[in-house]
Amino acid sequence: MPDRILDDVVAVNVQSLYDTATIPAPGIATLSFFQTPRGGAGGNFAAAAAAKTYADTNMEVAGMLPAGFNFKVLGIRLQPGFGMTRADSVGWSSGAWFTFWLGSIAQLRVPVDTVPAGAGPHGFYQLAAAATNAAMSHGMPDIHNAYNIGRKPIDLLQGVNFYCTVDWTAVIAVTGVAPVQPAPGLPLRCYLDGFYYRARG
Repeated sequence: MPDRILDDVVAVNVQSLYDTATIPAPGIATLSFFQTPRGGAGGNFAAAAAAKTYADTNMEVAGMLPAGFNFKVLGIRLQPGFGMTRADSVGWSSGAWFTFWLGSIAQLRVPVDTVPAGAGPHGFYQLAAAATNAAMSHGMPDIHNAYNIGRKPIDLLQGVNFYCTVDWTAVIAVTGVAPVQPAPGLPLRCYLDGFYYRARG
């Protein structure tokens, strides 16, 4: 059966949608992506409070695509900042889960550990002080190393709200255990791999 969504396509651009957010202080256990467009404050890789640039996001409208554009999501990746400490590298994703929201409906929910970065340096740097040993990647740096949903893509249509979240385990009331969450300030970038398409009319 032909893909009816692509029957009237006049232009296709293979280009990831991406956005950056900064991991908050423990106790604020949800991080949202694709809600602040380029030029908005917060989630800048260089400084958390600075305005976003193309290094941080290619979203031009908060929470949706511009008029005339649609996007087919084929895969998802999460890339933490390469300067994270060794402690954060082994713990930042513990007890965390990723959710893809289309409108108010959760289309996908999986542990963060299953959504690798697929990019960047790989391995550890041994520094003088053991506490500052740095891990440089989240999974093998291979662009094909992503959470692949190519067999059942998610279609983002113009004017329809979407966003993604990363949540950490909340405080356990009985024991008072704090969320398993890294130190605040670590930037985290979310990629939706796929392609833009523009329909006729």
